[in-house]
Amino acid sequence: MKKLIYISMVLLLMVGCTSSKTFLERGNYSMAVTKSVKHLQKKPDKEKEIAVLKLAFSQAQQQNLDRIAYLRRTGQPDIWAEVFSNYNQLKNRQNFVKTLNPVVLVAIGFEMVNYDDAIIEAQKKASEYFYVHGKSRLAKNEKMAARDAYEDFVNVKNYYTNYKDVDDLLQKAKALGTSHVLFMMQNNSYTALPKDFENEFMFVSLDDMNSKWVLFDTQEQKDIVYDYAIVLNLKVIDVSPERLKEKNWVESKEVQDGFIYKLDNNGNVMKDSAGNDIKTPKYIRVSCDVAEIAQNKETVLSGRVDFYNNITKQLIQSEPITANSVFNNMYLVTHGDLQALNHDTQRRLGNGPMPFPNDFDMIMMAKEYLQHALTDVIRRKKSILQ
Repeated sequence: MKKLIYISMVLLLMVGCTSSKTFLERGNYSMAVTKSVKHLQKKPDKEKEIAVLKLAFSQAQQQNLDRIAYLRRTGQPDIWAEVFSNYNQLKNRQNFVKTLNPVVLVAIGFEMVNYDDAIIEAQKKASEYFYVHGKSRLAKNEKMAARDAYEDFVNVKNYYTNYKDVDDLLQKAKALGTSHVLFMMQNNSYTALPKDFENEFMFVSLDDMNSKWVLFDTQEQKDIVYDYAIVLNLKVIDVSPERLKEKNWVESKEVQDGFIYKLDNNGNVMKDSAGNDIKTPKYIRVSCDVAEIAQNKETVLSGRVDFYNNITKQLIQSEPITANSVFNNMYLVTHGDLQALNHDTQRRLGNGPMPFPNDFDMIMMAKEYLQHALTDVIRRKKSILQ
């Protein structure tokens, strides 16, 4: 993204630094006109810039007129959108140049031309073409054709906001062109699910996967014909037994246990230079038995996500899916002198045993992970739902 922004900035900088004369020589007459007008708005007495504008404006206008003449000669019914665009370019460029000092306009031989009638004609014929073309596509009663028809009717509204019955046709094209997808879940694991599992699971949000032409439902709507079905087919619901794993070791350490007096060769207590008795630390070795208890219980939900075309009654694709939940708890049991424990072991003290979740709770814990796995599969495969 940063690279794209950098390239865009470089291109803008290049355009900004390119002179109107250079654009003229390259045949980019419209850009030459734009650059010249901006220069002459600031300095209307620049003769070289006036000369560039005179030629560039004439050539740019002639390019549009030539293109319009060619399109009209073809006699094709789909030309009018481009004709409309070219006439608007003529008018807008002319109005832009018109903002210059009257002295400059006289110098370039500027004459105002009224393009309004031609624009209105092209506008009417373009809208009529898209209207007729859209109705023809819609009459095919096919999903993809309806989507194309929708774009035709949008084009009509770009010319006229209220054109005949185009709003009704837009709704019909939208309805016919939209694919509806229903998500369902089936438990084929021969293991009972918690009572609330399916109800809560079906609240999985698929709204963020809705697109212009594909809509997802997790609850069947009676007035909708579903083009596709996504079925979560649970094959395995496996809850492990409650497991305890014990690891034992002993830690020991020398610790200070009071002090003793330092004696001379005669058995008398030695004194330091201040006359105080000299003492030396007394050490003893202490130990502590440590048992590390690990509690573990796991649940695995697995199966397949099946994508069906309801129109052809065919299975389009099937993707494996797996989710699991894990309960882990670890605590220490000690017997002995806690002074013998190293810093890491002491830090782990304080935890205790926890009650194991029951099987249904473990399955409910896995529900959220299964929902995430499901949305990931659908997001990766949604392109097959058209």
